[in-house]
Amino acid sequence: MDQIQEIVRTQLNAVHGIESVQLQNHIYGCFVLMEDIAEKKIIVENDEFKGTNYTFQLDNQFSQIGIRYGFAMDTKLLVTTCLPEYKAAWLTIFKSALSLNMVDQIEDGVIESIKTCVLPDLAFFVHALDTGTLPQEWINKLLSLLLEPVAEKPIVETPVVEPILKSILSEKPKKFRVTKRHPVLVTKFLGKTRRIKK
Repeated sequence: MDQIQEIVRTQLNAVHGIESVQLQNHIYGCFVLMEDIAEKKIIVENDEFKGTNYTFQLDNQFSQIGIRYGFAMDTKLLVTTCLPEYKAAWLTIFKSALSLNMVDQIEDGVIESIKTCVLPDLAFFVHALDTGTLPQEWINKLLSLLLEPVAEKPIVETPVVEPILKSILSEKPKKFRVTKRHPVLVTKFLGKTRRIKK
């Protein structure tokens, strides 16, 4: 249980701005999935979630968990930055024999990580815990983030260098690819968790 808390903390510290919101939305979706698994509302077979009328590819569609089960279902909130350890930890949890008690322990640890790592002006997850929806003020903040134009990167000309130097300079560091809920009607953009704000 402590492992996922530490991994989430590491992942949260690695992202900022809209990527932080993407991750918080993803974690919220993971909470919903854990609760559904523990309550036997969905089953996990191999790498698939199987619900009443749908199948979800756990490994291939991992980045979509937030936009399917989170507090906001907008494709701009698809997780784009994800450490391999973060994904591996959640996949292990989803495939384990989850009880509601285990889910509560995992959620408590992850919520603590979120509260300590996420800046107050980006605390979307914490504000969604109360009712499963964002208050109007936070919906407005989210819309501002989602509608903010993406700054174009300036074009930098590469100087001519010796072949060996050029190959050294061209090597780039590898980038990481980066609750028991109350029954509700799921709207187009909202997920519901049983967690209450503490």
